Amino acid sequence: MKKTNNMYELKEATLYSAFRRLEQSGYIRTYWGDESVGARRRYYSITEEGRKAYEAYKKDWEDAKNTIDRLLI
Repeated sequence: MKKTNNMYELKEATLYSAFRRLEQSGYIRTYWGDESVGARRRYYSITEEGRKAYEAYKKDWEDAKNTIDRLLI
């Protein structure tokens, strides 16, 4: 919230819903850690398919942003 001047707060439920959708799409995989102390933790890693999707979505975002920037000048 600090970085957004308290204008945006990402709720935990929203984050985990997004993780579930990413996993169902094959973009990430989850696995349980092997903690000997404390609570068991779930870890996330991006798949190769996820990396490709990220690059495609990033390019789409950059194209849209550039178009909007040109319209605002």
